[in-house]
Formats: sequence, C-alpha cells, structure tokens
Amino acid sequence: TCVETPTLTDAMRMIKEGNKESDTLFVLNMWATFERFLRNDLQERGKLLRDNKPPALGYSIYQHFEKEVEFWNPGEILDFLKESLFKNRAYLIGHAKQILAYRDWVAHGKNPKNPPSSDIKPLAAYNTLDEIVETLLANPPF
Repeated sequence: TCVETPTLTDAMRMIKEGNKESDTLFVLNMWATFERFLRNDLQERGKLLRDNKPPALGYSIYQHFEKEVEFWNPGEILDFLKESLFKNRAYLIGHAKQILAYRDWVAHGKNPKNPPSSDIKPLAAYNTLDEIVETLLANPPF
C-alpha cells in the first residue's frame, strides 16, 4: 500500500531509499565474496604446511590449519596482510577495515546509535577489495 503514493515527492523518496538499500546490500554481498576469497586463498597458501617432515605431521598440521582459517577474525587477516604484502599500501587495508565495519553494521541491524565511521559506496568498496584480490593473485602461493 505504501507504493500507491499520492505525491511525486513520496515516490521519489521511496526510490531514493530503495537505491540506498540496494547499495548497502551490494556492499554486504561484496564483502562476503571477498572474505570467502581470502579464506580460500589462505587455505591454498597453507598447503605448504603439508611439505613439513615427517609427512604425517605436516598433513595433520595442514588439516588443522585449513579448518581454523574459517574461524579467523577478518580484521586480524587484514592486519597480517597489512604487515606483509601491503606495507607500502596500508591505506588499502585501512579502507578494507572501514568496509568491514560497514558490513558488520549492516549485517547486525544498522543500529542507529552506533553507525559506522563512514558511508561506504559500492564503487569505492569494489575498487579497494579488487586491488587487494589482484595483489594476492599476483603473488601466488607456489
């Protein structure tokens, strides 16, 4: 019933709100895809653990590592990326952390009493996360 609005102003407001909600959900989805990529990438990189001697121990260590990566805090993953591949581009990790904070805010109900430090736009989020992904892909684990 709220779609059948008597004024153009109300309709324009609804369209604007719908666009903002769509942008918000797009950023949420983009973060989820990025985080899955990070975890998969780390699991691939961790396969080097299987080469430890004796082989049974190396394989056992890797199995544990592979499971535990699923529970690592995304902020901590970003921290060790910042300390390694992104030493000269720490700003990217800083922006990724802002995207993570925004994602958390959206995913946990958009508490108006605790808004994120910045309103993340989809294109800016894409550019940041894509640059991190491209850097990881340019530095394969093997």
